[in-house]
Amino acid sequence: MKIEGYKKVFELAKLIAKSRLNIISQEEQKGLDRLLAESSKANKKLQPFNSVKFRARQDLSSSIDTNTPYQRVLKRIKAYENPKTSFFNRYYKYAAILILAIGIGSGIFVVTRTENELPLNPVTDLAPGSKKAILILSNGDRVTLENTQNAIIEKDSSIVNLNNTLIYSAGKNNSAESYNTLFVPRGGVYNLSLADGTRVWLNSESYLYYPVSFIGNTRKVVLKGEAYFEVAKNREKPFIVSTAFTDINVLGTQFNVSAYAEDPFNAVTLTEGKVQLSNIEDYASDPPIVLKPGEQATLYKDTNKLEVTDVNTTIASAWKDGKFYFEKVPLDQILMRMARWYDFQFTFKDRDLHKVRFTGVIDKNKTLVELLEIIKLTSTINYSLTQKSNDHYELNITKK
Repeated sequence: MKIEGYKKVFELAKLIAKSRLNIISQEEQKGLDRLLAESSKANKKLQPFNSVKFRARQDLSSSIDTNTPYQRVLKRIKAYENPKTSFFNRYYKYAAILILAIGIGSGIFVVTRTENELPLNPVTDLAPGSKKAILILSNGDRVTLENTQNAIIEKDSSIVNLNNTLIYSAGKNNSAESYNTLFVPRGGVYNLSLADGTRVWLNSESYLYYPVSFIGNTRKVVLKGEAYFEVAKNREKPFIVSTAFTDINVLGTQFNVSAYAEDPFNAVTLTEGKVQLSNIEDYASDPPIVLKPGEQATLYKDTNKLEVTDVNTTIASAWKDGKFYFEKVPLDQILMRMARWYDFQFTFKDRDLHKVRFTGVIDKNKTLVELLEIIKLTSTINYSLTQKSNDHYELNITKK
């Protein structure tokens, strides 16, 4: 190849790399478009990098420090440089960037293969969940909250749905408590501000039963599923979260409660303050267990074993911040969490795959296929997703 041909190749490599790394200028983008238009072959080479699979690999590599391997590549290139060919230097640099961008993110083999040779699984994709919930009033009426945004639910203005948060105020004084239930279905999350100022994040497939206003000496709510609480301080009225496996007594604190009936364990994770656990299901605890910030109490249902351990509390509450945070979590537990968010059922063709473990932090705003591709890249699994006649989806996990 003539020198001008090499220069054109590396110019194209430079622009493709900068485009993939989102550092390309408008003028450079025009130059890339022109070069691709001149070469249909080069255009076909670029197509795989716009696929869901490549984007998943890019996400997986986003936490990798590319500076060290980049310098290593440059060092090796420099060993072969000749002063007479120094005008090649800047093109080799960008070629190194391109190799790293492709190699770290998706494997260098992608450079010489077409999209048809690297097919994605022929699956139907599922969009991530959204802010949605159903409010069940004390008289039994149901209000679909995503359809009543920025609206007053009660005429006395004691309940307002504002910016995906259900807000309660003291309203008129009542001599007797009335109760509401907030239900978040699969594929949803919702926020709630109780009459005392306590803030609640309610996760998918969860129920919270609570008084419209707190009357008496305690503030008690009942939870089924998962929620994160920021409890308003009131020493005169302790706040109690009652679940099927324990009662959680607090004065003012922040904590996460995971109490799904179908999960193999339930857990309370304390971020701030102090909580006391009592009436623990099938577990004799005398005196009651008191948690300190950074501790997690976990009750394993198969053994009735209760463990209190020091943990990274961010892992337990990542869901409320729009993240999946897994740290050596078995695949069956990962899929249980994902199924609530994307609303699907799942099966394993090989039972051994249940215990495949995965570690990573993934945005919950990704589609299901994007998330599965990330997990697939670092494990031995394959998958297929099918839509059933009743509009339900089934995910089948197999070995590669």
